[in-house]
Amino acid sequence: MTADEGQYAPKFLGRHGVTVASDGRIRLPKRVIDQLKAHGVTRVWLCAVPGLKALIMCPDSHWGMWVKEAKRRFPCLRTQDGVRTYLAPAEQVSPDQRGRIAVPPHLRDYAELRAGRIAVVVGMETHFELWNRDALEVETERRKTQLRRERRASG
Repeated sequence: MTADEGQYAPKFLGRHGVTVASDGRIRLPKRVIDQLKAHGVTRVWLCAVPGLKALIMCPDSHWGMWVKEAKRRFPCLRTQDGVRTYLAPAEQVSPDQRGRIAVPPHLRDYAELRAGRIAVVVGMETHFELWNRDALEVETERRKTQLRRERRASG
């Protein structure tokens, strides 16, 4: 989903490494907290992303729009099995006073977020993604290769 869609279009950007605590909490970087506060965001949805080992962290105010766009992009979300697998397990969380969010165990397992390991928060304009650092590096290389092939094919 692009920031141009909808009336409310935050610009959540940046890439930040964070450590997953032993209790599954992640302390969001100050810049992320500041971006959320600047848009009046106090709650976010955490949801598994079909086809990626990542979670989205979507502002509560954008959740309906994100689900609508996700159903367009990922046809599996238009089925009962897709809803049951990806959308039903989504959780709404609020950062605490220290900017920490509790990532539920089933979502940590999906994204392979492990205690003591580095996770990466990636700003995607209207929402954030939360990745296991190693999985993000693999996905980034895969996408770069795909983009190079597309450029060669079109040029």
